[in-house]
Amino acid sequence: MDNDFPGIGRTYRVDFIDFRVEMHFASATSLTYTVITQDGAQGASETVTVGIRAITDGIFLVTWQEADKTTVVHVEDYVKKTIVTNITNPDLTFEQHLGTFVETGSTMTAPSFATDIKTMFSAGQILCMKNKGVRLDDFNFMSNATGDQTFADHANGRHVFARLRGDGPGQRMPPGGPFWTQPMLDKFQAWMDGGFSP
Repeated sequence: MDNDFPGIGRTYRVDFIDFRVEMHFASATSLTYTVITQDGAQGASETVTVGIRAITDGIFLVTWQEADKTTVVHVEDYVKKTIVTNITNPDLTFEQHLGTFVETGSTMTAPSFATDIKTMFSAGQILCMKNKGVRLDDFNFMSNATGDQTFADHANGRHVFARLRGDGPGQRMPPGGPFWTQPMLDKFQAWMDGGFSP
C-alpha cells in the first residue's frame, strides 16, 4: 500500500449513474461501502478487506472480494475525482462503470469498543481470558496506552489483536477456534487505527 493514499479516514459519495454508493476507508485494509437508494437513504452495507496500490500520482488501484464472491477492481483518480469500477459477479458476468465522487466527510465513525469490539468476544472467551489476566470486556484494559518490549503503545490491545490473527506469541485466539474472520479482524484494526474509541 502506498503511504500517500488519501482516502484513509475519509468518506466519499460515488455516482456511477446506474447506482450510487458511499465509501468509507477506515484503514489501509478496511473499506465499508453502503448502497445509496434512489431517495438518498442508506441501503445495504458491507465491510471488506481491500488491497491498495499506487499507479501514479493521485491514481490508485483498489481491489476487494465481497462475501458473495463478487470481485471489484477500482481505478480511483483523486486528482480528477473519478472512479472506473470493474465488477465480476458471482455468475462470472462482467460490468464496468465510470463514476465521479465527492468527499462527504467522516460521517461513518471509527468502530467503538462498546458496540463493535467487545460484542465480537463470546462470554466463554471473556471468562477464559479473564482467568489469565486478560480482560477482553474491559475498555480501560484493552485501550491502555502503555507499551512494552513488543509494542511501543497500547500493548494490551495490540497483543490481543496479534493473538487473534495468529501471529503473536502463544496460542492463537480463541484456542481451537473458530477463529475470527477477516472482516472481524479488519474491524479490530480499524478500532485501533481510529484511536481506540470507547
